[in-house]
Amino acid sequence: VVRRVMAARMWREVLLLIAGYTLYSFVRNAAPDRKGLAVAHAHDVIALQERLGLNVESSINHYFDEHVPLAVFANYFYAIGFSLTTIVTLVVLWRIDWRVFRFHRTVLVVMTGAAMVTYWLYPLAPPRLVPDGGFVDTFIKYRTWGRLHTPANQYAAMPSMHTGWSIWVAVSVCFVAGRWWIRVLACSLPVVTVVVIMATANHFVLDAAAGASYYALAFTAVLIATRRRRERAASRLRPTAP
Repeated sequence: VVRRVMAARMWREVLLLIAGYTLYSFVRNAAPDRKGLAVAHAHDVIALQERLGLNVESSINHYFDEHVPLAVFANYFYAIGFSLTTIVTLVVLWRIDWRVFRFHRTVLVVMTGAAMVTYWLYPLAPPRLVPDGGFVDTFIKYRTWGRLHTPANQYAAMPSMHTGWSIWVAVSVCFVAGRWWIRVLACSLPVVTVVVIMATANHFVLDAAAGASYYALAFTAVLIATRRRRERAASRLRPTAP
């Protein structure tokens, strides 16, 4: 009986996650493709980062472009790394503990849902699509498989879900990993991801900061909701005074 329940629960989760990712892709790609507004927002981001001393994307982008193996690695990491690590982490969480899986899965869903709203409301051109920005589009230059002709909305750079999802992977793994080197490896993922999204000229520093903020807010919201649910459940189990 337990096996049948777990099998039914597993297939329900698989279908829900597939449906959720499909919805995420649809909303992201269907968000208004307002090029002029997206480029204007990009100039605003560049100006703000200039005042904050954060405009490092160009130097990272050109450094990788001058070292072809690094550029090709960054392209493929950007194209498949975030989805692969997320799927593997979900499987690991499921196999370890259902309650842990449910908590982190909910964080992932809440964070991604909030990002979908932002894509629709705040179109933003990535660095590689800023006219006269001086960035190298490494996907076009090195013709990376799987990304050249993707029918995706090119003006949905804020927030960076590559960053948000990589932080989700790191924190989720740290919750369940018993060995220190696994935790160190997991925590290195967001660092590599942030470098990659700038090396490929797909995101600004503030996009990455927004992705991290969305994760933190989603985690906090789900944690509060989970604690309140447990408190309500515990209160129902307490014996009432005579």
